[in-house]
Amino acid sequence: ERLAEEETAIGFYLSGHPLDDYAAALKRKKMLTLAELQEKAERDGGAVARVGVIVSALQERKSGRGTRFFRMNISDPTGQVSGMALFPDDFDAVRRVFDQTTQVIMTLEARFNEGQFDPIARSVAPIDTVVTAGESPGLNVMVDAAEAGGMIQSLLDRYREDGSVTSKGPVRVTVLSVPLEHTIQDVPIELGDGWPVSPQIKGALKSLPGVVMVEELAD
Repeated sequence: ERLAEEETAIGFYLSGHPLDDYAAALKRKKMLTLAELQEKAERDGGAVARVGVIVSALQERKSGRGTRFFRMNISDPTGQVSGMALFPDDFDAVRRVFDQTTQVIMTLEARFNEGQFDPIARSVAPIDTVVTAGESPGLNVMVDAAEAGGMIQSLLDRYREDGSVTSKGPVRVTVLSVPLEHTIQDVPIELGDGWPVSPQIKGALKSLPGVVMVEELAD
């Protein structure tokens, strides 16, 4: 909500980007960022890749020939493109995607028009249906108080009960800077495997009191 207010007020995200929590998952799915797509297009003369983006300023329009199309702005943590057009084969199917979410995976064909980065969208899919498919490496939730563990497990239990997230993985809670005898150590607590794990859950965990950082576990 804070990021949305920033974008509305000044036209861009100031303190972060809504897709920051998706970066690792998108990379694992072999997707490029907008900056990487631009670099590849400049190097190779053109490029086609899937990119996770957030859509804003979406408009439905008709061409002079009566063809319906979308015009929009897209962005990811590495850049943004304004006024991009999308001429979908199935207009109504794409509109249903946009009615569901503004966070999407787009197949983009990158080109340069008079030296300007000018990608064209070819297909659209909801981001969560793509990045949460299959197993996850899991999450390490770092906290500054052991009491946060109860809230973490409660949140994970709610996601597991409602079944909205299908990707599963292990979760570890690491209590930072615990005094042990004559030393101070970080103490890991393994919650086990099979927990629902996704970028949206990662973001929800980061908002809990006592949570310092959330990162993916190493493969």
